[in-house]
Amino acid sequence: MVNRLSPMTNNRKRSIRALSLKLTLACSPYLSTGLIAPLIAAAVFVTSEFKAMAEPVQTVGITGNSKGESKKVALMSAKDSGKTKSKDKTNEQIHIDSAASKPGKTTRETVAIDGRERQYFQHIPSRYNSAKPTAVMLVFNGWGNKRGQGNSKAGAEGTEQFTGLSEKADKENFIVVYLDGYQKNEYSWNNGQWFFSKENDLEFTNRVIEVLKHSFNIDKERLYLVGYSQGASFAHRFATTFPEKIAAVASVGGWITGKEQKPTCSPYSCIEIHSASDPTVPLDGRSWWLKMKPQEELKKFYRAIDGMDAEPQRITTKAPDGSEIKTEISKCKANGTEFRYITIDNIGHKWFGGKGAESAAINATDTIWDFLKDKKKSVKA
Repeated sequence: MVNRLSPMTNNRKRSIRALSLKLTLACSPYLSTGLIAPLIAAAVFVTSEFKAMAEPVQTVGITGNSKGESKKVALMSAKDSGKTKSKDKTNEQIHIDSAASKPGKTTRETVAIDGRERQYFQHIPSRYNSAKPTAVMLVFNGWGNKRGQGNSKAGAEGTEQFTGLSEKADKENFIVVYLDGYQKNEYSWNNGQWFFSKENDLEFTNRVIEVLKHSFNIDKERLYLVGYSQGASFAHRFATTFPEKIAAVASVGGWITGKEQKPTCSPYSCIEIHSASDPTVPLDGRSWWLKMKPQEELKKFYRAIDGMDAEPQRITTKAPDGSEIKTEISKCKANGTEFRYITIDNIGHKWFGGKGAESAAINATDTIWDFLKDKKKSVKA
């Protein structure tokens, strides 16, 4: 599916080119000084802002599946429509004109965020029934623009390949959507840390949720976030910012930054799966350059926001290869939430059990769905 913005006029295009040329010429005297980097950055920023302002009304045309079916989603801001007023951009008017994606297929979708096209890939389960509310899983890829685990592609497409979540969705009948990190910054996510994307990923995620609500019969009590590595770090950020929207978060090889908000209401469940030998996101965290809170801090964080005061239940089992699988389980009867932390000790920074990591002690895809499938947004939350 393809998203088309309303075309800019030739005059606007010429204005953008002229502005870019003027800024470049203005920077040229400083080529031999240390000031060129910030000047170029300023030029890029101003040019991008000019492009964003050029078309305040965005019409998203989504073309369709193998049968030629299509739908259109019109996103019009409150300022331009004159009918809807809201501080939350995700409340913009969305109109669905026709049928959605073909069940059993994965299709590319796009939305416009701050004047930029952002893409995601949605897989509708083969047994999808529009008469029944269906759970939704949003998946956030790890950092990096090179081929990864199992020689899979970078970004969202590769995540679908090595996780096997689409096959799981067909079997268990849930919608899975792979959002793509910002391609120009190593497919990264804006988790609030300096090294990664500065794009408005909170808005991107919210917009995708709104489109899904208008396109399919989704179960609003069963919206799940799943992240791998840096994508998991962003999933924690989104969940703590909008806790009222989700039922649970699943993280594989993820971390918290310490900048996450602590929700005072609407708690949600969480599962983290981690390797004791992970060299990228160590159990003890990182204290310099790119800070990662120790995994013990992640445990304390979630037990605190979910109101879990008692000592967790601890279970140790043996994997077929003889390695240990350690599981910590905490539950809160008052709000129905659960926090589960699983540690394996023999594989490093991988999506465990996925393509290229089949020898792992557990299968992350199966373990995550077993945890998520019965989690619902608490009525008391």
